[in-house]
Amino acid sequence: TFSFILSYLMSTFLGIDNLTSFFATAPGGIMDISLIAYDFKANTSQVALLQLIRLISVISFVPFFTKKCYERNNKNVSFEQEIKNEIKEEEKVENKSEKSFLFTIIVGIIGGIIGYFSHLPAGTMSCSMALVAYFNVKTHKAYMPLTLRKIIQSFGGALIGAKVTLSDVIALKGLVLPIILIIIGFC
Repeated sequence: TFSFILSYLMSTFLGIDNLTSFFATAPGGIMDISLIAYDFKANTSQVALLQLIRLISVISFVPFFTKKCYERNNKNVSFEQEIKNEIKEEEKVENKSEKSFLFTIIVGIIGGIIGYFSHLPAGTMSCSMALVAYFNVKTHKAYMPLTLRKIIQSFGGALIGAKVTLSDVIALKGLVLPIILIIIGFC
């Protein structure tokens, strides 16, 4: 609801088109949202920049507010100790193997093919993601090595960067008010 309201304010009062403002305020990863915006023909350079600003503001301010709220409500356990305990629990999760990786790739390719032939905007990525998520929920065996994830993100970044033009860079100075709105809004 908050993202829809923020998107509406940006498109109505700050002159950003509806799709760009929607994707700029949508929760999600910078690359994922930017790639989906690319498929919908939104302004991907604005989406990527505003998503980056959203991410930086969330990383900068939210932990501080979360820590203060947590310490106010739970005086017995420190916030840092609780986080360390959660990390230890996550590390106990079963080790993933090459077999899990192979199954993840196969399931992702099947989902991508289904999405591609469905002709849905961003269908290739969305169906692949949905099918792998379903596979992981049912089996807990989906796995993607960190190195491969970095390589894939590099390709996604290259695709998004290839869409940036000089006029996009010049137009970024007009995003000061949307940037302020996003920082205040998400904080």
